Amino acid sequence: MKALYKYKIVDIKKVLKNLFFKSNESNMRIAVSVAIGIFTSIIPIWGFQTLLAILLAFTLRLNKIITITVSNISQPPVTPFIIFVSYLLGGLFLNNDPVVHHYSSQIDFGFISRHFYQYIIGSVILAAILAPLLGIITFIFLNKFRLNRQ
Repeated sequence: MKALYKYKIVDIKKVLKNLFFKSNESNMRIAVSVAIGIFTSIIPIWGFQTLLAILLAFTLRLNKIITITVSNISQPPVTPFIIFVSYLLGGLFLNNDPVVHHYSSQIDFGFISRHFYQYIIGSVILAAILAPLLGIITFIFLNKFRLNRQ
């Protein structure tokens, strides 16, 4: 069992190394692929995030594998943080008091429906902030640790 676990980690490292460091694509194209993947992952179009990522990757001639992989960051371990930060950002943008409720009976369907628009606005803002930020970080990282590609 331990050998299988080690094998999977080594295999994941090998795949990531090939995608980011041994690809023939430019650093800019990889960074834009990451940014598009982050953006499509955070915007609230549930069920269509991967489809939009694929369409954008083909249209913009980006690295499809990186874009699709990064577009799947909004999986259950990360989703509560995305929802919470989106809710807070939406409250700041709409000048609502983004009250932080503890998990209790106060959070019901009525609460969610009253604050749904706030969440939608906040998630678009969060996607618009994180996509370029992580794209720039990826670009800097690739310029530092990877040979520049044409």
